[in-house]
Amino acid sequence: MAIDKPLPQQQQLQKIVDVIKPEPLAIMTSGTYRHYYDQAGNRYSHIIDARRLAPVSHSTVSVTVFHDDLSEADAWSTALLCLGSAAGMDVAKQYGLSVLFIDQHQDTFTEYSSTALQHNRAITLTQPQYP
Repeated sequence: MAIDKPLPQQQQLQKIVDVIKPEPLAIMTSGTYRHYYDQAGNRYSHIIDARRLAPVSHSTVSVTVFHDDLSEADAWSTALLCLGSAAGMDVAKQYGLSVLFIDQHQDTFTEYSSTALQHNRAITLTQPQYP
């Protein structure tokens, strides 16, 4: 399993996911980098932040949630993407969620792992090795 690098027109790996767990695990990613449109120099995501009734417009471009329930993983990944990494990290901590946030600032990607993900011994994330 792998997590895509949040690039609009390319498919490259950001992280390799290794899961050592006998029970099923849902891995759900929500992002603003695949489905969007550009207009007048602004990028508009397909994900709508219900608090603002507008597309997500902050620097968090990808949220991956690791959860034992697929429906909850899906809901959390979208909700946390709407919140962004700063507020989303607080919610992940409050609910003990294993989450990887990826923010983009120009051409640089920054990853933020929740405390639960950092301490989750069943999930290992590694950098892909390219020749």
